[in-house]
Amino acid sequence: MRLDEFMSSPAVTVPSFTSAADAKAAMERAAIRHLVVLGPGRQIAGVVSAGDLRDDPRGNVAEVMSSPAVTASPDTDVATAARLLRERAIGCLPVVDGGRVVGLVTVSDLLALLGKGALRVQARNPAWTLPGRGPTHHPDRRGR
Repeated sequence: MRLDEFMSSPAVTVPSFTSAADAKAAMERAAIRHLVVLGPGRQIAGVVSAGDLRDDPRGNVAEVMSSPAVTASPDTDVATAARLLRERAIGCLPVVDGGRVVGLVTVSDLLALLGKGALRVQARNPAWTLPGRGPTHHPDRRGR
């Protein structure tokens, strides 16, 4: 499954000169935990999370954002996205196509996808199990 199949779109963005207090208020209004920060030319400059703004936010988002942002393309597969989030210990991946932010994928999005059964384990084919072996084999228990 690709990111463009389940990403949140459009991603909520703010300019880098946005005050931290305004960014925190925007997150609360939209009930979200991440904002993509755009610099000059609307290029991605970083990401700011609710955790970055937890304490009394002062200054602007450019002072507290994580930069550079780790990004992914719309055709990135779920396993690669999960690996990036885990290895980099980050909470979201802005999805960028042609230099433009087109969406956002969070750890919560991946967990929701997993909860819906998108990554179901395939049932074992009984033909693959040797007769008289494996978890379905029950030897004669008469002598017990």
